[in-house]
Amino acid sequence: MTAIEALARANWRPFLDRAVAWRLRVVCLLLVLVAAAILLPQLGHPFIIRWDESVHLGVMRNLYRTPFEPRLYADPLYPLPQRDPWTETGIFLHKPTLPFWLGALVMRLTGVTPLALRLVSATAATLTTLMTFCLARRLTAVRWAVLAALAFINLPFGWNLVQGYQFGDVTDCTLVACVALAMWLLLRAAETGAPRWFLLAGAVTGVGYLCKSTLALPPLGVAAVLWALAQTRLVPNRVTLRSLSLLVLTAAAVAAPWNLYCALRWPAEFQTEALHTANHLTGKGIEWWIRSGDALINEINESELNPLPVVLPLLAVLWLIWTAFKTRELAAVTCALWVGSEWIILSIARVKVPGTAWGAVPSVFAALALVCRDLWKRPALGLAVLGATQVPWLSASWPLLGHLRERLPAALGETHTRAGLAEGLLIVALALALGAVLARVRSRRVTAVSEVLVGSLAMASVLWLFLWHTAEARANSAKWNYEEHTLMSYGRDLAVLDRVVPRRSVFFLDFADDSSWSIESTSLLFWTDRMAYRCHQDERAAHAKDMHPYLVSTLAQPYLPLLQVPAGSWARAYDLEEPAEVAPLPDGVTRVGQRVGATEVLAFARAAGDAKRDRYVFFLRSHGPPTRLRVVFHGRRGDEERWLDPSASLETNDDLAKAAWFMVPTVAQRLEDVSAIEFAGGVRVPVGTGG
Repeated sequence: MTAIEALARANWRPFLDRAVAWRLRVVCLLLVLVAAAILLPQLGHPFIIRWDESVHLGVMRNLYRTPFEPRLYADPLYPLPQRDPWTETGIFLHKPTLPFWLGALVMRLTGVTPLALRLVSATAATLTTLMTFCLARRLTAVRWAVLAALAFINLPFGWNLVQGYQFGDVTDCTLVACVALAMWLLLRAAETGAPRWFLLAGAVTGVGYLCKSTLALPPLGVAAVLWALAQTRLVPNRVTLRSLSLLVLTAAAVAAPWNLYCALRWPAEFQTEALHTANHLTGKGIEWWIRSGDALINEINESELNPLPVVLPLLAVLWLIWTAFKTRELAAVTCALWVGSEWIILSIARVKVPGTAWGAVPSVFAALALVCRDLWKRPALGLAVLGATQVPWLSASWPLLGHLRERLPAALGETHTRAGLAEGLLIVALALALGAVLARVRSRRVTAVSEVLVGSLAMASVLWLFLWHTAEARANSAKWNYEEHTLMSYGRDLAVLDRVVPRRSVFFLDFADDSSWSIESTSLLFWTDRMAYRCHQDERAAHAKDMHPYLVSTLAQPYLPLLQVPAGSWARAYDLEEPAEVAPLPDGVTRVGQRVGATEVLAFARAAGDAKRDRYVFFLRSHGPPTRLRVVFHGRRGDEERWLDPSASLETNDDLAKAAWFMVPTVAQRLEDVSAIEFAGGVRVPVGTGG
């Protein structure tokens, strides 16, 4: 036997299998690196947005000390009215506790910073990216699966969730990771019938329940349908009644202990939250989130899947369902059941919130990967995809499409009033009709040319949408949030008081209002680990609870200031039990002493920001009605104009006019890059060495 014959007869299958396995590992590693590059920059910013994240950080901070008592208010000064199970409750069961436990665990490594909870979100988003790839890989080639995973990780909605903007909901991030992983494990279990895969799928489903309760249960429903399909032999799989029971029992074994503990220890709060979960179906008590049945494929998908035209995911899901029906491939059937059942059930529910369908998004991108595979060989599908990707441009070019939408029945709710879906469906229908005409052409040459031409144009549109437009939308969202919000925090620099003030203390925030995007009392609760209330100082209530009262303000106050607060902090802290002369300017400020119109600039101070910017606070005195003051930072990075707005002090104009001094914060380039600060009227103050 010659060497060539020996090589030809050799069994190369093990070698090829190992090569493929290594290639998939390399691809997964690269996806992890891409996810890290997208999600990690600026992840530890101090800005805490109102709503979900501010509450979740407070719960995480309390779990850091008392792991088995999820509280937002560890020791409330005033009785909680129990009107709102989210922000006005003693025991916080409004969201399951596992994500906050994970955040508290990470906080032992990172210290007191929002980074702890966001790292949990980032890890979950990275895992979801990998699961999106793995699920799409079961339907298509590696290249289309990678494309789908990259499009998913570039979604602005997911980036905002991880970074803490918008809702900043770690529960949504961990939910989608658990559901996607459970679906992949269920697929392996249905293929092999091995009990270990059913055990793992059930365990992950139980973990998902501890992240977002009932929204984590789709794997159980899909498994039940697969078992029914196995009985009728419509879709061959190895889900038996025994393995299905094993899956359900394992999920219950993981999720039940903590829920049973909560039900026995806090029955009233547990019942309230159970009713609240049920009310998402009826809308009772949360009427402001009631939406029409078609809102899921209009408003919700437009929010979650932006900037994808809403008709494109719908087209992909319908193609996935058709492929599953036609081929009866287990992977296609599993993904189709997943997204189809979730969309149907969530459309029936009256309450639809922006994160409602987030748990099914990986299956949508698996469907999009399937479409990328098939659009080359089916001109009608290619034309439909090409039309779907161009819906925004075509709608703007043809106003008639909008007029046709307005003629739809009002019963269609958002499809009647919201631009996008109706126009997209009409364009896709026209494209499919054109594709049907091309399919009737008997010429092989025409057919080949149409397949290549349509497939190339459609794929070019998809690549532009997934790899460029989606990444650009995410980058624009990141840029806007970075410039507007990232370094905004009135409480971060007060975190030093956690080590200074007595354990039983309370902070009264002398603010007339919260800042635009934050709940300052909840933020301060996180930073200081003490009770905080935005209300007039109430020493009597504090003494009744044996608490030491402190005041947080942006004004000069007649109390002893806490000297540990850095000069660059956006607020000052005072001891309400130590009356004193009106507080002088803190040590460490840079004196200015210039009057600009009716405003006297006394001094300024800076606090560390990030690699490009610092956080500044200006100490002003008003000799008349407070007005905005123009400031220009001259330095290496050019000139930066800022406006010091009295409203940024969070005080009323009357209080500002009476104050010996008040503070107005802003953000600008780093102080070492600044050569001078120029105020309106030509007053220029040298401040540094920047040129």
